[in-house]
Amino acid sequence: MGVALGSFFPEAIQLSQESYSFVMLLTGAFGILPDTLDFKFARYFEKPDYIVEPDPKTLDPKPIAETVAEAIDKAAETGKQVRVRFHTLQEDFDKWRRYSVNFIPGANEVDVNIGPIVSTGQAPYPGTEPEVNNEAKVKTNANIIHKHGRATKIDIMSGPTIGFEKEDDGVNVVFLPWHRQWSHSFTLGILLGVIGGVLFGPLIGLLIGLPFILHVAVDLAGFMGGNLLYPFTRKRSEGFKLVSASSPLANFFLIWGSVLVVLYNLNRFASRPVFEMNPILFFLLFWGIPLAVTLFLRTRIKKLSEPQADILMEGFKEELSEGGQ
Repeated sequence: MGVALGSFFPEAIQLSQESYSFVMLLTGAFGILPDTLDFKFARYFEKPDYIVEPDPKTLDPKPIAETVAEAIDKAAETGKQVRVRFHTLQEDFDKWRRYSVNFIPGANEVDVNIGPIVSTGQAPYPGTEPEVNNEAKVKTNANIIHKHGRATKIDIMSGPTIGFEKEDDGVNVVFLPWHRQWSHSFTLGILLGVIGGVLFGPLIGLLIGLPFILHVAVDLAGFMGGNLLYPFTRKRSEGFKLVSASSPLANFFLIWGSVLVVLYNLNRFASRPVFEMNPILFFLLFWGIPLAVTLFLRTRIKKLSEPQADILMEGFKEELSEGGQ
């Protein structure tokens, strides 16, 4: 998306074509910089208050639920954010045991489920769920506020961190508290753009600041939001919850749309354009129609019986996800 935004600047296209400049790569680098700062730096500086490290030989969900409930109560008592780091359960080279943590606000309970063994691609192996002692619920003394309302699944690679902080008359569940904080702010994007403009000129300043700001803005379509005016604000604002950040369909068509924007602008600003086409027709033909067909097929699949729908949708999502990568 950063490259797509940069392609709207004819000067950037000309520098790339005539001077062999890497300026368009600069827009891509700063477009992805917010997540790079988080996943390559910020996550390694967090200090969890509790660490959940289940034993694969004794799969007992109760100690996990008790640890999380204790963290919630501590956050309510101290008024400070309490963080719990969850480790994964690797059983073999390509096998991981999935477990999930859910929060039930009405009952103020922590619900932990031990699930099936999954592959590194997160595909479950049928019949590997524990038959006994696979669920535990533990009550907390605090009122749980869970705005996302979804269970957190822990399975492959490194596990997530969940924070708990006192809010109003309860304790709010904060997924990945180190993510989308100072790194996902409009203020940092503006600051980087100003520094780039002072050092290298107005064009470079825009090509640095705008992709960064676009990344932060697009993230608002999801659930997590961002800390938009750090350091003037200290908490993440909520997203608009229009689409999940992990949605294969949304990511695929966002990436494909960005590719189309780059191709159209490269042709539009070229000294000898390869094709001439109205932009509305171009994007309708190559983006709108494929999207409509995909949504139609998705609707049809949902009308099938549950087993058939699950098999088809999983394969469909996997193909789109690979295409997005």
